[in-house]
Amino acid sequence: PLVDGEGKKALSIAIEELNNGKVKIMADDSAEETEEVVEEVAETVTNADNEEVTENTERETVTEFLQAATEPLTEMTTLPNVDNESFTRTQMSEDEIVITICPSDSIIADFEKEYPEKDLLVSEHADVEYIRLETTDEVLLDGIASLYLSVTDRFIVTNNMKEGRIFVFDRQGKHLHNFMKKGNSGEEFVFAKVVRVDDKAEEIFVLDTRNKVLVYTLDGKFKRVLDIPKDMRADDLWNYDDEWLLSYDSYNLDIPNKECSEQPFFLLSKKEGSVKRIDVNAKDRIGPRIYFEQNGQKGVMSVSFNYIYKNGDEFVLSELGNDTVFMLKQGKVSPLLVRTPGSKAKEVRSMMAAPLKLGDYIGVAEAPKKLDLENTKFATKDVFLNLKTGEGCILGLKDDVNFVEPTGIRHSNERVEAPKNHILWMPDTDRLFQWKEEGKLKGKLAEMLEGMSEDDNPILIIYKFH
Repeated sequence: PLVDGEGKKALSIAIEELNNGKVKIMADDSAEETEEVVEEVAETVTNADNEEVTENTERETVTEFLQAATEPLTEMTTLPNVDNESFTRTQMSEDEIVITICPSDSIIADFEKEYPEKDLLVSEHADVEYIRLETTDEVLLDGIASLYLSVTDRFIVTNNMKEGRIFVFDRQGKHLHNFMKKGNSGEEFVFAKVVRVDDKAEEIFVLDTRNKVLVYTLDGKFKRVLDIPKDMRADDLWNYDDEWLLSYDSYNLDIPNKECSEQPFFLLSKKEGSVKRIDVNAKDRIGPRIYFEQNGQKGVMSVSFNYIYKNGDEFVLSELGNDTVFMLKQGKVSPLLVRTPGSKAKEVRSMMAAPLKLGDYIGVAEAPKKLDLENTKFATKDVFLNLKTGEGCILGLKDDVNFVEPTGIRHSNERVEAPKNHILWMPDTDRLFQWKEEGKLKGKLAEMLEGMSEDDNPILIIYKFH
């Protein structure tokens, strides 16, 4: 914290006095690995989308991230001026300001470096749990329900996106409730972008494309609506704690000649819908959309990067156009890694997000904001980094417990909510039968298919990494 011997000051005053040499910088005892705390503040930008949303609209938004890379000062004899581009400020309340710096020994994601390939075998690093979701005439999941899972200590919740039906199972896979509240009334949703469940409150939160969150009981009784401010657009939704949801503001993002907010991440009260911006700065934001023209036809495509990745009580924050990935944990923001080359280093800007974190390891992906029209794809690069040593590799998560030949896990953790260091995989049942017929499956997963049909709801596979 910045203090002048008499107490904390407002940030603007503190920075001004710091520049004039009137304020000393005190080390924050809670920063265990930061020996010296330097002064600086960087702005944070957030964005959103103000496009009109209809029943047929589903817009997948990606995360741009916060930029802040600096070098710590050692043996400081004079107090330097503050460079407002170098630091990231996190405002926890009106009278408590935490200033976090990105030290010179930050973990580097070098996307021009050749990293070695490495396989991580499930048998050596994880325990596996299998949950067969109950099937009845009215409880049939569609083919993309696996992408919208919320798995807690008590419940498994997902939804059939097009139909709008929400399903609630217990942790053993027994069907508890299902309901459909799709419509245009004040107690209904037009299109459920995200569905989350609160274990303790036993409430379900549905992020609607009409820019509001509707709250229901587990059996579908309407309780309240949380309206998002008109100059914001919620593009994601996660359980932050008992009182707050965490979201991302994509208002005006990737819309030509429109300005975005400089603070994209925000908390939304579960009870009355009040909003608290997370004071992490991002400038020159870019989103996942790419507008193109081919054969006289104009179109738009999006890369499926996410802004927020949740790993238990850890929230990895990625702003696509920035060069630093951050961690939000227990009310504090700290830098995790810095990429090189930077987003603006080449003619075409590049996007970066962190779609996976397991313990001290984090997966990072980068792609140029340009579409390969011949192949209709993005040129994505991936690297998996050790946050303690900085070592990186091209990692393959291989399941050698359920497959005769170790097979890559096609996990969908970018959108799902799961316990810490867990990966979820819910392959279609007909695909499992195909693999079994081809002699690819073994062990308990193969045994569980006995007595099942290809039309049954899938088996949820939970990998619990040590």
